[in-house]
Amino acid sequence: MQNHHIKGFSLVEILIVIAVIGIIAGTGMIYTTNNANMAKISNEYTHLIQLIKKYSMVSEKQSEPMLLEFDFSNNDTQTLATLKKYKDSSYKRLSSTDCEDLDITYQEVVALNKDDHIFENVRILICPSDSSSSLTYDGICYTGRGETYETAIFYLHSGKDSKQDCNDIEGLISSNYLRKLTVYSTGYVEDERNF
Repeated sequence: MQNHHIKGFSLVEILIVIAVIGIIAGTGMIYTTNNANMAKISNEYTHLIQLIKKYSMVSEKQSEPMLLEFDFSNNDTQTLATLKKYKDSSYKRLSSTDCEDLDITYQEVVALNKDDHIFENVRILICPSDSSSSLTYDGICYTGRGETYETAIFYLHSGKDSKQDCNDIEGLISSNYLRKLTVYSTGYVEDERNF
């Protein structure tokens, strides 16, 4: 009688292979998710720059103050941008260089799709340029003369970091999920990607 040895894998060997495959798959998924989040933040950062520059040009072209505000909602995980201007019947806009008493939401500056004013899954935090001061407006006040009322720093970061405020946002600077944009009162927009 011949003795045939049937060769195969033991249960321990199979479990080790499954564990290794699980670790590789988990690492790949984390890497892919991180890259997707970084790409999303980068896209919305570009979107923010375009929106800020567009309304700066519109305000200057129309020679009237406008206020660009940003509102973040935890429930919707969106930041919504709205633009306010003086009513057409208000003559104060002809001599004003600030955004006091703006009383109408202005949504049709240029024919655009509505996604232009929505930032998905990101929060836009607006801080003063000097940590010892505060902003007059919670947004950008365009003077209508190619300038802004005050210098402001915009931090765009993932919605999951929404508990951050101006005092502790600098702790996220080293993170890939944070972008910083400075809008000077002269109208100059400092894009951090140029440095």
